[in-house]
Amino acid sequence: PFDAPKDTAEHLATVRGHHDVVAWLVCWRKGKANDTLFLSSVEVRKEHRRRGLARRLLWEAESLGAREMRCAEAELTVVKSNAGAIALYEKHGYVVDEVRACMASAGAWGGVAAMFDPTLILQHRMKKTLGVAVRAAAGGTSAELSR
Repeated sequence: PFDAPKDTAEHLATVRGHHDVVAWLVCWRKGKANDTLFLSSVEVRKEHRRRGLARRLLWEAESLGAREMRCAEAELTVVKSNAGAIALYEKHGYVVDEVRACMASAGAWGGVAAMFDPTLILQHRMKKTLGVAVRAAAGGTSAELSR
């Protein structure tokens, strides 16, 4: 079953097997308007992969973010060499944040940007809009979910 406590600023979502946790992610609100759902540590134990568990965790976290946290978008970072994770996120509607990608490849300016944010070198930041349709799918009517 999916567990997501709703009374904390940081949410831990888990999928339990017969005896222990087999998949998990952590998410929280961030941004100036506190309207971005940030996803972190999306992980599935090796022996439980390729069963849709990560996809389920993403969907549940996005639903929580849209419905209960009223987030407008979801965001995550992923190591650039993790092709499997990038493919999963792209299938789920995430796109690479082009502004950050341009900063990372901007020659000397990219080096300056990387000094302030070293994750630019190793990671992609990916984003997804959690629009009314996504929020409606998460539960509730468009009227209830509009800002």
